[in-house]
Amino acid sequence: MKTINKFTSAVDAACRTAAALLLVFICAAIAGQVAVRKLGGTLVWVDELTRYAFVYLVLFGTVDLARTGGHIAITSFLDMLPGAVRKGIEILIYLAVSAFSGIMTFAYVNAVTKYEGVTFSVVKSISMSQHYILVSILTGLITIASILHIVDIILSFQKPAGGEK
Repeated sequence: MKTINKFTSAVDAACRTAAALLLVFICAAIAGQVAVRKLGGTLVWVDELTRYAFVYLVLFGTVDLARTGGHIAITSFLDMLPGAVRKGIEILIYLAVSAFSGIMTFAYVNAVTKYEGVTFSVVKSISMSQHYILVSILTGLITIASILHIVDIILSFQKPAGGEK
C-alpha cells in the first residue's frame, strides 16, 4: 500500500502543478489578448485554447480532489448520521463518481478513434482526437482516484479507535 500511496502522491502533485501552470497560461493568454486588442489586433487562437485549458484545469484539479475527498460538499445532513451510515453514504457517492467518470473515459476513448485527424479548431495543428486523448486519460485518472478514495474510506473505518494496532 505504501508504493500505491507514493505513486498517487506523485500523481496528485503532478496534477496540482499542471493545474497551476494551466491557470498561469489562461491568465497570461487572456491578458495578452486584451493588450493586443487595445493595439487594434487580435489573437484568434486565445479564446479556443483558453477554453480547452480551462477544461483541462478542472479535470487535473478533480483528479487530486477525488483522491483526497476534497470536493465541496454540504455535509450538514451527513454529520447527523452515525459513523457507519455516513461512511456507507460516502462510499455510495464515490461509487457514483467512479461510475460516471468510467463512462466518460469509455466515451472519450471511443471519440479518440472516431475523430482521428478531424479538426474543428481554429488552431489547425491540433486535431480533436488529441484533445480527447487528454480528457480520456484525465477521466480515467479520476475513476482510479475515486476508487482509491473508496479504499481509503473502507480502511479508515476498519482501523481500531484510539490508534491501537
